[in-house]
Amino acid sequence: MGEGTTTNVPSEKAILSALDAVSSMHVAELCYALGGDPGPLDHQCDHLERAGFVRARDGETYSITSKGEQRLRVLLRDREPVRVGDPGR
Repeated sequence: MGEGTTTNVPSEKAILSALDAVSSMHVAELCYALGGDPGPLDHQCDHLERAGFVRARDGETYSITSKGEQRLRVLLRDREPVRVGDPGR
């Protein structure tokens, strides 16, 4: 990669949310849905698989596990609320 090149890797929460909405998604579908780069996104999914949050199916197709659903609930619950019009945020 050259200088100034960046990769777009969706967050754990974004990936788990996308997988929670459907039965399974191929990396290419996740890239399209989340705007990520295929290589780094697949690496992030591998990380989530090692943690037990997603399951790989047919190589690059992933689905969320029950442990992943629990993790997503924690991520959604623990987010700090954003108040509209609050200048301190």
